[in-house]
Amino acid sequence: MNFLAVQTLTRPNLDVKWTFPLTSHVSNPWQMIGFDEQPGWWSTIYGAGPYDSSNECWDDIVTGNIRGGDKKGLHEDLARPYIKFWLDDHEKQQEFVRAGKIISIEESGYDTLVYTCKLTFDCVESYDEFTENMAQSLENNSQALRYDIENDIIFAETTSYI
Repeated sequence: MNFLAVQTLTRPNLDVKWTFPLTSHVSNPWQMIGFDEQPGWWSTIYGAGPYDSSNECWDDIVTGNIRGGDKKGLHEDLARPYIKFWLDDHEKQQEFVRAGKIISIEESGYDTLVYTCKLTFDCVESYDEFTENMAQSLENNSQALRYDIENDIIFAETTSYI
């Protein structure tokens, strides 16, 4: 049985920045500090990817520090103080991906007012088992839980406003 977790975040206007990156930003962390392409100085300072949580590039992204090139310096408007929390969560997700337990990750709306992330897991034996193990946690996180019997899938939906 699959489990679909849907998280929807809404911001009041486009001037409010998301405090988290897209999944693709982990492979291309320079995008979080304003670069579309990897800067020439990047690999000299941070090495080659993959960029796990031990790479010092994340410390610089927390503060908005650019360590090379014409933009070198501290840019508080680019700071992502919560990135390490998200990165730890992402690394846990990747364990599920490697184990074949996450079937898909779909993200949309990052450049709009409403962002949606859908994670489909293949890790639930039965609806009863799921509700026994997860219902209290979901209730504490204000998530709506429903079971689609026809498609044999459990949905957990979270909507947040910032």
